[in-house]
Amino acid sequence: MSRLSLSAVLIILVSLAMAGLAPAQTIELAPIMDATLYEDAGGVLANGSGSYLFVGRTAQPLTRRALIAFDIAGAIPAGSTIITAELKIEVSKVSDPSDQTVFVHRVTESWGEGASDAPGQEGSGAPASPGDATWIHRSYPADPWTTAGGSFVPAASAQRAIGSIGSYSFNSTPQLVSDVQAWLDDPSGNFGWILLMTSTTNGPAKRFDSREIDDVVLPVIEFHRECPAQAGDPVPGLDPGAGGQLLVEPAEPLGGPAGSVLRHVDRQPDRLGLGLR
Repeated sequence: MSRLSLSAVLIILVSLAMAGLAPAQTIELAPIMDATLYEDAGGVLANGSGSYLFVGRTAQPLTRRALIAFDIAGAIPAGSTIITAELKIEVSKVSDPSDQTVFVHRVTESWGEGASDAPGQEGSGAPASPGDATWIHRSYPADPWTTAGGSFVPAASAQRAIGSIGSYSFNSTPQLVSDVQAWLDDPSGNFGWILLMTSTTNGPAKRFDSREIDDVVLPVIEFHRECPAQAGDPVPGLDPGAGGQLLVEPAEPLGGPAGSVLRHVDRQPDRLGLGLR
């Protein structure tokens, strides 16, 4: 079973509104945007294109929050039903390995990912570029957040303790499912999630890998399914991207029932891969 070689992944179990496909499929999505909000009074620091995201309070002490968004409607056919939603992240550096609770909240305003790229370990950010999300701006320099530090619903959609370096999952909750379903049903309201800590202790900030850390050309999706399908059949309802195709192909059984996969074929035939189980 192949996986997206990206640092953050949203795993969705969905009942697809698609003729000929099995009722439930598991889909893995990579982020389309992510950014860190660096606390500063002027709102001039950002890291839209950096390799890392930060969450928590630094030793200075200053607060860091991470924004992350997924293109739900671009990957799942309209009318589908979300059954579970799980968010996976990769922690790559900590100043304090003790457990700290990280909360996931649904963002309520649009935000941007600019060209800023912080140097070194990226903990201090970089001068904001046009379109960057900052502590003050959802899109620098003209569009401010309604609330400094990001606008989001008060109730968390998920939470979990995060300690040392490693992989972590925010397991599916009714609110995570509700968020993803809402973004599928109304893509105009999809502003992603913000990850944050509420601890006032100085120094336990965590560093996560961002979507820019891996050199991945295009996320590729693969559905394993048990219902019959003809090899080479085009599949409606999913956007393959400009010049691409989505075709059904036979799948080799790996200790389970034989089935089919939905393979993405890029417009450049030498760029192929597998992503979703």
